[in-house]
Amino acid sequence: MNFMEQRVTRAAESILENENLTADLNDEAAQILLDWGVTRAKEIALNTVEYIDDEQAEEAMYRPMRALRRMLRTVNKWSAKVQERDQDHGITALKRILKQAETVYGAEYVSMDPAAQADILSRQDEFVTNPVAFIANLRSAVENPPQKL
Repeated sequence: MNFMEQRVTRAAESILENENLTADLNDEAAQILLDWGVTRAKEIALNTVEYIDDEQAEEAMYRPMRALRRMLRTVNKWSAKVQERDQDHGITALKRILKQAETVYGAEYVSMDPAAQADILSRQDEFVTNPVAFIANLRSAVENPPQKL
């Protein structure tokens, strides 16, 4: 295994081994969230290809990986708050997710517009009835925000 494969594996494992990221989710929803996290962690690691030295790579990965873990934990906690019927928490959670996404996805990231944010917030009850669909839709909206024409 070359140095990049090792780096990518370590990044993915750091997500998979962190139980705090999915503690409030059922197994299926947790898997969807972990898939999102692992995919991003691998991409963050791959963005360090110019660093031969692992210490430099770790330094370059530190902020985006920390933001990724925070973003995933926020999704997890949002699920718990919705189940407790705390609907107002969604606004705060979405703002935190989008703030972390700026670091996770890098300088080129374009966030959701207010209409897309309102759409996500209007569907947060899915966290109780269909958390898998909600997380999948949230990921899609974060990664591919609708663009105004």
